[in-house]
Order: sequence, then C-alpha cells, then structure tokens
Amino acid sequence: MTITVQKLLRSFAYNGIALPDPGSDLTPEQVRDVYSATYPEITTASIEGPEQKGERLVYTFRRAVGTKGAVSVDSRRPSGVVLRQREDGLTYVEPYSVGTTTVDHLKVALRRLSRWLDRRFLPAIRRG
Repeated sequence: MTITVQKLLRSFAYNGIALPDPGSDLTPEQVRDVYSATYPEITTASIEGPEQKGERLVYTFRRAVGTKGAVSVDSRRPSGVVLRQREDGLTYVEPYSVGTTTVDHLKVALRRLSRWLDRRFLPAIRRG
C-alpha cells in the first residue's frame, strides 16, 4: 500500500463570489489585500477556513458587520440597544431596557427632538 501526496488547490470566496487564487505563494491575508482593490469592504473581513471541498481548499472572507463604533453581535450596551444576528446572517438593532421604562425612553427622545428643532428653526425665526 502506497501513500500518494496530492497538492490541493486553493480558492477563495467572498459574498457568494468564487475568487481564484492569485498566487500560491501568498498568504490568505495577502490574498485579501490583493482583492481589496476590487472589493474595498473586504479589507476588514475575517478569514475563515480552509474548508476542504473536493480537491480544493476554500477560504471564505466574511465581511465585518456594522459601522464604526459598532458592538459585536449579541453584546449589550448601556445606551439601550442590543445588536442581534438572525440565522440568515442579517443583523438588526433591538431596543433594550436598562432599568428604564418606555416612558423614560420617550421623554429622552422628545428632549432630543426639541433640542434639534430649536437649533434648526430658532435661528431662522430670529432672522425673520
């Protein structure tokens, strides 16, 4: 019984798109940098894998969810919101009560609206 060594080819995937390997001498991080010119959002993507599919090793780039200052999924913030991720991968914001009632939240929202209206319209009224 002999053992044969077979080299598996690499491929990459991002957002459902199959990306060919630009060079077998490049690390997955370097490949991500190469494709960042075409897909700028891939720059902050995490690299998962490799996962063997047939005779290929597939690395998957997962895009970071959210924007600057975003919290990780399912983490609670004292600001009164929690980010949740559904099974299909979509993220949504859900209100979270931090020892305050709905009435308190409404009061805060009305105060903020009032301040915004004052800043927006009072200077225009004063100018007449």
